[in-house]
Amino acid sequence: MAGISISLISGSEGILGRSTGAVDQNDEATATEKIEMKITYFNITSYGENTRKANLQELAEGMFRDKEIEYVKIKEQKVASLETIDVTGESSIFVKLKEYPYEFEINENLHLASVDGVKVENSDSEQIEELKNQVATLEEENENLKAQIEELKNKKSTVKKIYLGQFNSTVANKVNVSAYEDYQNFTIENFVIGNAKIFNIRQIILENKFDWILNSANYNSSTGILTTTTSADANGNWNMYIIFDLYLIDGEIKT
Repeated sequence: MAGISISLISGSEGILGRSTGAVDQNDEATATEKIEMKITYFNITSYGENTRKANLQELAEGMFRDKEIEYVKIKEQKVASLETIDVTGESSIFVKLKEYPYEFEINENLHLASVDGVKVENSDSEQIEELKNQVATLEEENENLKAQIEELKNKKSTVKKIYLGQFNSTVANKVNVSAYEDYQNFTIENFVIGNAKIFNIRQIILENKFDWILNSANYNSSTGILTTTTSADANGNWNMYIIFDLYLIDGEIKT
Protein backbone atom coordinates (compact mmCIF):
# COMPACT_ATOMS: atom_id res chain seq x y z
CA MET A 1 0.00 0.00 0.00
CA ALA A 2 1.33 3.45 -0.83
CA GLY A 3 2.14 5.65 2.17
CA ILE A 4 -0.54 8.06 3.28
CA SER A 5 0.38 11.41 4.79
CA ILE A 6 -1.99 12.65 7.47
CA SER A 7 -1.35 16.17 8.68
CA LEU A 8 -4.09 17.59 10.89
CA ILE A 9 -2.45 20.81 12.04
CA SER A 10 0.71 22.40 10.62
CA GLY A 11 3.62 21.59 12.92
CA SER A 12 6.86 23.45 13.58
CA GLU A 13 10.21 22.05 12.49
CA GLY A 14 12.07 20.01 15.07
CA ILE A 15 15.34 18.11 15.67
CA LEU A 16 15.79 14.42 16.44
CA GLY A 17 15.41 13.68 20.11
CA ARG A 18 13.55 15.28 22.99
CA SER A 19 13.47 18.88 24.07
CA THR A 20 14.23 19.73 27.67
CA GLY A 21 12.15 21.57 30.20
CA ALA A 22 9.29 21.00 32.63
CA VAL A 23 6.51 18.64 31.57
CA ASP A 24 3.30 20.50 30.75
CA GLN A 25 0.28 18.26 31.28
CA ASN A 26 -1.77 20.29 28.82
CA ASP A 27 0.95 19.86 26.17
CA GLU A 28 1.06 16.12 26.83
CA ALA A 29 -2.72 15.85 26.50
CA THR A 30 -2.68 17.84 23.24
CA ALA A 31 0.16 15.76 21.80
CA THR A 32 -1.56 12.52 22.83
CA GLU A 33 -4.79 13.59 21.15
CA LYS A 34 -2.90 14.47 17.95
CA ILE A 35 -1.34 11.01 17.81
CA GLU A 36 -4.69 9.33 18.55
CA MET A 37 -6.39 11.32 15.80
CA LYS A 38 -3.65 10.49 13.29
CA ILE A 39 -4.08 6.78 14.05
CA THR A 40 -7.86 7.03 13.69
CA TYR A 41 -7.80 9.09 10.48
CA PHE A 42 -5.29 6.68 8.99
CA ASN A 43 -7.59 3.78 9.85
CA ILE A 44 -10.60 5.49 8.28
CA THR A 45 -8.65 6.32 5.13
CA SER A 46 -7.32 2.77 4.87
CA TYR A 47 -10.78 1.34 5.32
CA GLY A 48 -12.15 3.63 2.61
CA GLU A 49 -9.45 2.55 0.16
CA ASN A 50 -9.02 -1.11 1.12
CA THR A 51 -12.25 -1.97 3.03
CA ARG A 52 -10.13 -3.00 6.02
CA LYS A 53 -8.19 -1.46 8.87
CA ALA A 54 -4.54 -0.61 8.40
CA ASN A 55 -1.76 -2.79 9.80
CA LEU A 56 1.29 -1.72 11.79
CA GLN A 57 3.59 -1.62 8.73
CA GLU A 58 1.17 0.63 6.82
CA LEU A 59 0.80 2.92 9.83
CA ALA A 60 4.59 3.15 10.21
CA GLU A 61 4.94 4.11 6.54
CA GLY A 62 2.14 6.68 6.80
CA MET A 63 3.62 8.23 9.97
CA PHE A 64 7.07 8.33 8.35
CA ARG A 65 5.68 10.50 5.54
CA ASP A 66 3.74 12.80 7.89
CA LYS A 67 5.44 16.21 8.05
CA GLU A 68 4.47 16.63 11.71
CA ILE A 69 6.29 13.44 12.72
CA GLU A 70 9.95 13.73 13.75
CA TYR A 71 10.72 10.02 13.76
CA VAL A 72 9.29 6.50 13.65
CA LYS A 73 11.34 3.64 15.08
CA ILE A 74 11.12 0.18 16.64
CA LYS A 75 11.99 -0.71 20.23
CA GLU A 76 15.63 -1.69 19.78
CA GLN A 77 16.55 1.25 17.54
CA LYS A 78 18.81 3.73 19.27
CA VAL A 79 18.76 6.21 16.37
CA ALA A 80 15.72 6.82 14.18
CA SER A 81 16.15 5.69 10.58
CA LEU A 82 16.08 8.14 7.68
CA GLU A 83 14.18 5.55 5.64
CA THR A 84 10.91 3.69 6.16
CA ILE A 85 11.40 0.89 8.67
CA ASP A 86 10.37 -2.76 8.42
CA VAL A 87 8.22 -3.70 11.43
CA THR A 88 7.88 -7.40 10.59
CA GLY A 89 7.76 -9.37 13.85
CA GLU A 90 7.42 -6.22 15.95
CA SER A 91 4.52 -5.70 18.35
CA SER A 92 4.74 -1.90 18.40
CA ILE A 93 6.36 1.22 16.94
CA PHE A 94 7.59 4.40 18.62
CA VAL A 95 6.65 7.81 17.22
CA LYS A 96 7.57 11.40 18.12
CA LEU A 97 5.95 14.63 16.99
CA LYS A 98 8.31 17.47 16.02
CA GLU A 99 6.38 19.95 18.13
CA TYR A 100 6.32 17.97 21.42
CA PRO A 101 8.97 16.15 23.50
CA TYR A 102 6.98 12.94 24.09
CA GLU A 103 7.61 9.52 22.57
CA PHE A 104 4.46 7.49 21.85
CA GLU A 105 4.28 3.72 21.57
CA ILE A 106 1.60 2.36 19.22
CA ASN A 107 0.87 -1.37 19.43
CA GLU A 108 0.00 -3.89 16.70
CA ASN A 109 -3.72 -3.25 17.24
CA LEU A 110 -3.04 0.42 16.39
CA HIS A 111 -3.83 1.54 19.92
CA LEU A 112 -1.73 4.00 21.92
CA ALA A 113 0.17 1.80 24.39
CA SER A 114 2.46 4.19 26.27
CA VAL A 115 3.76 7.76 26.51
CA ASP A 116 7.45 8.06 27.44
CA GLY A 117 7.31 4.48 28.68
CA VAL A 118 4.28 5.03 30.90
CA LYS A 119 1.44 2.67 30.00
CA VAL A 120 -1.74 4.34 28.71
CA GLU A 121 -4.91 2.86 30.16
CA ASN A 122 -7.49 4.78 28.12
CA SER A 123 -6.58 7.94 26.24
CA ASP A 124 -9.68 8.19 24.05
CA SER A 125 -11.14 11.67 23.88
CA GLU A 126 -14.77 12.18 22.94
CA GLN A 127 -13.80 13.26 19.39
CA ILE A 128 -11.49 10.29 18.87
CA GLU A 129 -14.12 7.89 20.20
CA GLU A 130 -16.61 9.35 17.72
CA LEU A 131 -14.18 8.78 14.84
CA LYS A 132 -13.57 5.20 15.95
CA ASN A 133 -17.32 4.65 16.00
CA GLN A 134 -17.40 5.84 12.38
CA VAL A 135 -14.77 3.23 11.49
CA ALA A 136 -17.01 0.59 13.06
CA THR A 137 -19.97 1.96 11.11
CA LEU A 138 -18.04 1.68 7.83
CA GLU A 139 -17.18 -1.91 8.68
CA GLU A 140 -20.81 -2.74 9.37
CA GLU A 141 -22.01 -1.04 6.18
CA ASN A 142 -19.45 -2.91 4.11
CA GLU A 143 -20.56 -6.23 5.60
CA ASN A 144 -24.21 -5.35 4.91
CA LEU A 145 -23.32 -4.49 1.31
CA LYS A 146 -21.57 -7.84 0.88
CA ALA A 147 -24.61 -9.62 2.35
CA GLN A 148 -26.97 -7.83 -0.04
CA ILE A 149 -24.82 -8.76 -3.04
CA GLU A 150 -24.67 -12.38 -1.90
CA GLU A 151 -28.43 -12.44 -1.41
CA LEU A 152 -28.93 -11.14 -4.94
CA LYS A 153 -26.61 -13.84 -6.31
CA ASN A 154 -28.64 -16.55 -4.59
CA LYS A 155 -31.98 -15.45 -6.06
CA LYS A 156 -33.52 -17.25 -9.02
CA SER A 157 -34.22 -14.52 -11.50
CA THR A 158 -34.75 -13.48 -15.07
CA VAL A 159 -32.83 -10.33 -14.31
CA LYS A 160 -30.03 -8.87 -16.41
CA LYS A 161 -27.40 -6.88 -14.53
CA ILE A 162 -26.05 -4.27 -16.94
CA TYR A 163 -22.87 -2.32 -16.15
CA LEU A 164 -23.42 1.41 -16.72
CA GLY A 165 -19.95 2.67 -15.79
CA GLN A 166 -17.88 4.07 -12.92
CA PHE A 167 -18.89 7.39 -11.40
CA ASN A 168 -17.70 9.99 -8.88
CA SER A 169 -19.89 11.59 -6.20
CA THR A 170 -18.26 15.03 -6.60
CA VAL A 171 -20.51 15.72 -9.60
CA ALA A 172 -24.20 15.33 -10.37
CA ASN A 173 -23.98 12.36 -12.73
CA LYS A 174 -26.64 12.05 -15.43
CA VAL A 175 -27.01 8.47 -16.62
CA ASN A 176 -29.27 7.88 -19.64
CA VAL A 177 -30.90 4.44 -19.84
CA SER A 178 -33.60 5.33 -22.38
CA ALA A 179 -32.03 2.93 -24.86
CA TYR A 180 -33.24 0.02 -22.75
CA GLU A 181 -36.67 -1.49 -23.30
CA ASP A 182 -39.41 -0.54 -20.82
CA TYR A 183 -37.29 2.27 -19.31
CA GLN A 184 -40.54 4.18 -18.65
CA ASN A 185 -41.33 1.66 -15.91
CA PHE A 186 -37.91 1.77 -14.28
CA THR A 187 -37.55 3.16 -10.73
CA ILE A 188 -34.61 3.74 -8.39
CA GLU A 189 -34.99 0.04 -7.48
CA ASN A 190 -33.67 -0.83 -10.95
CA PHE A 191 -30.24 0.62 -10.09
CA VAL A 192 -27.57 -1.01 -7.94
CA ILE A 193 -24.30 0.37 -6.55
CA GLY A 194 -21.20 -1.84 -6.57
CA ASN A 195 -17.53 -1.48 -5.53
CA ALA A 196 -18.18 1.73 -3.60
CA LYS A 197 -15.00 3.21 -2.10
CA ILE A 198 -14.54 6.35 0.01
CA PHE A 199 -11.57 8.62 -0.72
CA ASN A 200 -10.01 11.89 0.50
CA ILE A 201 -11.30 11.91 4.11
CA ARG A 202 -10.21 15.07 5.94
CA GLN A 203 -10.85 16.64 9.34
CA ILE A 204 -14.63 16.76 8.95
CA ILE A 205 -16.13 13.32 8.47
CA LEU A 206 -19.58 13.12 6.91
CA GLU A 207 -21.97 10.35 7.85
CA ASN A 208 -21.47 7.92 5.01
CA LYS A 209 -24.04 5.45 3.80
CA PHE A 210 -23.21 3.64 0.58
CA ASP A 211 -26.92 3.42 -0.25
CA TRP A 212 -27.19 7.22 0.20
CA ILE A 213 -26.04 7.61 -3.41
CA LEU A 214 -29.25 6.07 -4.76
CA ASN A 215 -31.49 7.23 -1.92
CA SER A 216 -30.69 10.83 -2.84
CA ALA A 217 -30.79 10.25 -6.62
CA ASN A 218 -33.69 11.03 -8.96
CA TYR A 219 -34.92 8.92 -11.85
CA ASN A 220 -37.04 10.57 -14.55
CA SER A 221 -39.08 7.79 -16.17
CA SER A 222 -40.12 10.11 -19.01
CA THR A 223 -36.57 10.77 -20.19
CA GLY A 224 -34.90 7.66 -18.83
CA ILE A 225 -32.27 9.73 -17.02
CA LEU A 226 -30.96 8.94 -13.54
CA THR A 227 -29.39 11.95 -11.78
CA THR A 228 -27.18 11.48 -8.71
CA THR A 229 -26.46 14.30 -6.28
CA THR A 230 -23.08 15.61 -5.15
CA SER A 231 -21.61 15.21 -1.65
CA ALA A 232 -20.36 18.31 0.20
CA ASP A 233 -20.78 19.98 3.57
CA ALA A 234 -22.90 23.08 4.24
CA ASN A 235 -20.14 25.38 2.97
CA GLY A 236 -19.69 23.45 -0.25
CA ASN A 237 -16.28 22.10 0.78
CA TRP A 238 -15.35 18.59 -0.33
CA ASN A 239 -14.66 16.40 2.68
CA MET A 240 -14.86 13.09 0.93
CA TYR A 241 -15.96 11.58 -2.31
CA ILE A 242 -17.15 8.16 -3.35
CA ILE A 243 -16.09 6.27 -6.46
CA PHE A 244 -18.70 3.69 -7.38
CA ASP A 245 -19.83 1.35 -10.14
CA LEU A 246 -23.43 1.62 -11.29
CA TYR A 247 -25.54 -1.23 -12.64
CA LEU A 248 -28.99 -1.41 -14.21
CA ILE A 249 -31.21 -4.30 -13.14
CA ASP A 250 -33.34 -5.01 -16.19
CA GLY A 251 -36.04 -7.62 -15.60
CA GLU A 252 -38.18 -8.97 -12.78
CA ILE A 253 -36.48 -10.68 -9.88
CA LYS A 254 -38.27 -13.86 -8.83
CA THR A 255 -37.43 -15.16 -5.37
